[in-house]
Amino acid sequence: MNEEQVEIKWTDDESIDFIKYGNFFVPYREEQNQIIADLLPAEKAPTVVEICCGEGILSKHILESIPGAQIIAADGSDEMLKKTKENLAPFEGNYELAKIDLFSRNWRVFNEPIHGFVSSLAIHHLDGPQKKELFSDLYRQLEDGGALIIADLIKHENDHGKNVSAKLWDKAVMERSLRYRGSLEGYEAFERLKWNCFSDPNFINDPIDRPSTLREQLGWLEEAGFKEVDVFWMNAGHVIFGGYK
Repeated sequence: MNEEQVEIKWTDDESIDFIKYGNFFVPYREEQNQIIADLLPAEKAPTVVEICCGEGILSKHILESIPGAQIIAADGSDEMLKKTKENLAPFEGNYELAKIDLFSRNWRVFNEPIHGFVSSLAIHHLDGPQKKELFSDLYRQLEDGGALIIADLIKHENDHGKNVSAKLWDKAVMERSLRYRGSLEGYEAFERLKWNCFSDPNFINDPIDRPSTLREQLGWLEEAGFKEVDVFWMNAGHVIFGGYK
């Protein structure tokens, strides 16, 4: 599947769906965001790039958590960047927006020192060789001591893990829907949009979602040169992992 086909597949309608329902669909979203912020180097005001920032929720949390941080919020969707600008409005002067094509290498060169790269629910759109290439490109751009922290879906090694993740994701979305909406509206949308990839028997042939196993990705990080590579959190098939330069 080439880049053009993937880009056509991901539409602004899907971006709008995620803006509307993402707070229900992302399990333990607040906990994930805090863990990512805690893992970033914060001894001095860092410059952090969020790859595929979506509506800017993670970028906003980083700016709230790390005094003086600078964010480069990058995404390929105009709808997402528009929403990010709204969410980051209180931090004028501490962020900039960038439109990127995740699949291109053109955006992976920065003039300023970069102390952290973060990404949530985006890298799984790349295939294995593209992930390896991305990890190497980002490693070269990081300052010494900098971090690459990824929150993403993974491909399970077998059906046992996949089935557990499917159930846990359903459960998490139900709980978030009841907590934040007082009804199962969010979960009903989750089912209607067939968002739970672990429940979808056709997921293996999906042209846009191409997660790799955790084992593979940890190995690619080490091959790129990252140290202290580790898994920091895991639930419902969603994993936070990364390493340092």
